Amino acid sequence: MFIKVVRARGGKGVTHEYVRLVESYREDGKNKHRVVANLGRMDVLAQHLPALNRLLGGAEVPNGYVRVDDLDAVEAPDWGPVLVGRRLWEELGLTKILDRRGQRGRRAKVPLSDRAFVLVVNRLCEPSSEHGLGRWLEGTFVCDRAGHRWMPRWRDEQERRRSRAPRVRVELDWLEQWYRTLDQLHGLKKDIEK
Repeated sequence: MFIKVVRARGGKGVTHEYVRLVESYREDGKNKHRVVANLGRMDVLAQHLPALNRLLGGAEVPNGYVRVDDLDAVEAPDWGPVLVGRRLWEELGLTKILDRRGQRGRRAKVPLSDRAFVLVVNRLCEPSSEHGLGRWLEGTFVCDRAGHRWMPRWRDEQERRRSRAPRVRVELDWLEQWYRTLDQLHGLKKDIEK
C-alpha cells in the first residue's frame, strides 16, 4: 500500500488535492491499483503524511502507539442512529426542558432527561416495551451525558424462575426505573408541551 495525492478541479478554476491510500495488486498478469480509502484533503493531512508513509513502509511503531495487529474487535455496538437522535434531542431543547422540570428524586441517580432520551430513541430505532429495551441496549451504544453506557441488568435464571414474574428477564429494580421515568414524564406532560 502507498499514499497517492490526486488533484481535482473545483469551481472557478480552483484545484484541490486529496490524499488516498492505494493498494497494488496483479490481475491477469497486469499491475493494477485500487483505492482502499480516501483520507481527506492534502492541506489538512500534510503534517501526518511522513509518519503514515513510514508506517506503510514497515517502520517500527513508536512508543505510545498501538499496532493494528494488536487490536481485537470484541464487539461492535450500533451507535449511529443514537447520535442522530441525540442531535435532534438537543436541537429541540429537550434536555433543558426536562432538566428544568424533572427531579432526580430519591431513587433515581440519573437525570430525567437522560432516562427519557433512552426511551425515546429506543421507540424511534426499535420500538418495543421496557422489557425489549434490555435486548436493544445490549446491541446499541447509548450513553448518558457523562458518557456511561446504559446496560441492562439481567436476572439470574434460578431467581427468575422462582419469582412471581418468570417471563421478565431483567432485574425488576432496573425495569422499575423506566416505569418511574414514564410516570414522571406523564406527570409533567402539560408543562413539557407548553
